[in-house]
Amino acid sequence: MASLSLVHWYRRQNYDSSDFVRYLIGVLPNFLAAIAIPFIVFVMWNERVVNSNRSVLRWKVILLNLVSSIGLIVWEFMQTSSRNLVFDYHDIVATLLGAVFA
Repeated sequence: MASLSLVHWYRRQNYDSSDFVRYLIGVLPNFLAAIAIPFIVFVMWNERVVNSNRSVLRWKVILLNLVSSIGLIVWEFMQTSSRNLVFDYHDIVATLLGAVFA
């Protein structure tokens, strides 16, 4: 979450950056959200679980990863109907890479 906040802060600064840095700043929020969301929800979901089976915990992480990735991708496609938001296939790829990394 800290790195996601840092990227959003950097975007608001409007620094003169190279094309590659601007590209990274554009896709990093999707990559980082795909990593952070499943684990944040997992921690909230398993707050009271002390002795859980590792296999069950692994499947919960996979399920949360899948659900959050689908949600982020659906959100990206919903941006096609907005005048203020920008749809970008690179964001979808960044989301998928973030989910794999998570």
